[in-house]
Amino acid sequence: PLLRRWHTGEQARDSTLLVISELVTNAVRFGTGPVTVRLVRAGSLLTCEVGDTGNGRPRLHRGDPLDDTGRGLHVVHKLTTRWGVRWTDTGKAVWAELEA
Repeated sequence: PLLRRWHTGEQARDSTLLVISELVTNAVRFGTGPVTVRLVRAGSLLTCEVGDTGNGRPRLHRGDPLDDTGRGLHVVHKLTTRWGVRWTDTGKAVWAELEA
């Protein structure tokens, strides 16, 4: 509903949901503590941010294309204009920007 209220196109909505899914999956799988999700729209950019209390830094892995895991950040990298990590008082937030 929020993405529709922001009048994002169907492709942007699908990409945003996939990016959020990948970031939340990583936070649940490799992070600790509660997971938070935040969406911010500024003009034509949509920022997805997923936080957890872990201190591990997410990174792109060079894996075999047939591996069952390790492709999430590659998906995020392909679908977004940029992404990164910012450290917080309680852990980290992984963010990604997409064209809305």
